[in-house]
Amino acid sequence: MRIKTLYTFLMAVLVILVYAGCTKGSAEPSTQQPLQELVVFGDKAGEGIMRIGEMATDAEGNLYATDPDGYSLNKYAPTGRLLGRVGQRGDGPGEFNGTIKGVAVADDTVMVVEGKGRTIHSFTTALEYIQSTNLIDGDARLTLVEHVPSGDLYVNARTFEHSQKLMRFDRNLTYRSSPPLKHARGLLMWDMFKFAIGPRGHVVAAYAYMKHIEVISPTDSTLASFEVEQGLPGPELPPAKERSVEEQINLLKEGPRKYFAWDVAVDPSERIYILAGDYAENPQRDVYVYDYAGNYLTTILLPEASKRLHIDRQGHFYIAVATDDKTVIKKYKLNVASS
Repeated sequence: MRIKTLYTFLMAVLVILVYAGCTKGSAEPSTQQPLQELVVFGDKAGEGIMRIGEMATDAEGNLYATDPDGYSLNKYAPTGRLLGRVGQRGDGPGEFNGTIKGVAVADDTVMVVEGKGRTIHSFTTALEYIQSTNLIDGDARLTLVEHVPSGDLYVNARTFEHSQKLMRFDRNLTYRSSPPLKHARGLLMWDMFKFAIGPRGHVVAAYAYMKHIEVISPTDSTLASFEVEQGLPGPELPPAKERSVEEQINLLKEGPRKYFAWDVAVDPSERIYILAGDYAENPQRDVYVYDYAGNYLTTILLPEASKRLHIDRQGHFYIAVATDDKTVIKKYKLNVASS
């Protein structure tokens, strides 16, 4: 009996040692969170989009998605049914003649960014055309647009002269300010970022190529600036300094090649969700969750790869899944324990 007991004890110790040896030094595993699929948008014939630009939702839970390849803005009911589609290629009212990406909803107005034309196109939530406004002059390209509770509008503008910067406008589209990004390198490629707006108007910027997050307050001050430690080590960064347009063009060929963040979102509890890229254990599936202070909370493993991420006012989770001939958007109920 003693020999059998001793044998059982030694085998238990051996299992523990083998397990410790196998896990020592391994990457932190992704956590499969309970993601309950609720709705699929665009899966029915004639209701899909060719390629996802960006997503936004209104207070009633309607989903708006831009389609750069189809030159259209699409509106879906919370049940997934297509409610309407507006836009085509052209220069007329409600038409798009350049790449459309960003979309934002403020009260009863939907705004769409046309990057090449540096233009914001405004529609009602019924997709009736209102107006088109050229926000800035020069050779800038606008990519994203977000609204804050006060009604102000944020866009990011990309130019060789200014690299990429965040710009703030009031509800009348009058320029207000350019909140500084502390970690910017002064290089167009390195300074590319995605951003999202929190429930109290904070801006969360996630650099596309640098493993860095910045949280900016509604008064344009930096609330937090932190590195993301999950995944593989990030690239060696160039020094931050002012550079001429000629220098920037010459350095383009030396720019980064791996994505850190494909997208970023903020939930109603002010948790930050970073859709990770090439440095992740599972690119386009790992979603790192942080709080505003830069504390790591968890990692979510998406059921399918996505390059877009959106969270609505109720905390529902949206991803865009590309198929052979179209892109569908999936909505999930997400459960993340409060920190």
